[in-house]
Amino acid sequence: MLRKLTLFLFLFSQMGSINAQTGGYMGHKHNLTLSANFHPVYYLANLSKKPASSTFLWIRPGYEYVLGKSFSLGVDAGFQDYEVGSKISGSSLDKDLGDYYRFSGFDLKFRLRIYNYRSRGVIAPIGNHFSFLIGVPFYKTQISESVSVSNNKPTFGIEFGKQGILSDYLTIDYGMSLSISGLYISNWYKKTIDDYNYDRPDFSEERYVTDAYQVYGQSQIFGLYLKIGYLL
Repeated sequence: MLRKLTLFLFLFSQMGSINAQTGGYMGHKHNLTLSANFHPVYYLANLSKKPASSTFLWIRPGYEYVLGKSFSLGVDAGFQDYEVGSKISGSSLDKDLGDYYRFSGFDLKFRLRIYNYRSRGVIAPIGNHFSFLIGVPFYKTQISESVSVSNNKPTFGIEFGKQGILSDYLTIDYGMSLSISGLYISNWYKKTIDDYNYDRPDFSEERYVTDAYQVYGQSQIFGLYLKIGYLL
């Protein structure tokens, strides 16, 4: 998967190098960003568990590179490490996931952003934009001391927003995103049960695997963001 993403980024960087129409606000093509991302679907679905703010409000550092007057490539990263409920001893699965789990790791989100230069005449990275998203998670949900579920299935989505200038070098960007996890596209998780570091239980408890995956999957379904950037 990472090889494909590397090839994807390389091909688009080459497109930018041969693009005769250069973009960038006042010649600045690099945008270092910091965003606050709110995930209401996860928050509402887990309201009864009183989730910590870090579970539905994510702070993500990022970077955007302008390829031309209408296009840019970007990447940002998210980090999580939190616990919910009381820890389960041993490898017991006789309690619901709502009683305890620890969610930790990071994810990378790559985007190809398209600005409406042709219709509005505003050069990237300024103006209304539409993006294609690919998210690559590296998260683990620990259910008990010896039971954990890894999540590295990609997410696919789209993003709408608008980016403007606050001052000579500061940008402000806001919008929304819609994504679906590869975990929801197929039932591949059934094939990963044998990879756990414990004896396979009677998977009438298979719901634990599904619920653990939803920790990340639910948060990616719908999101709102506010982003501040610095142009270089």
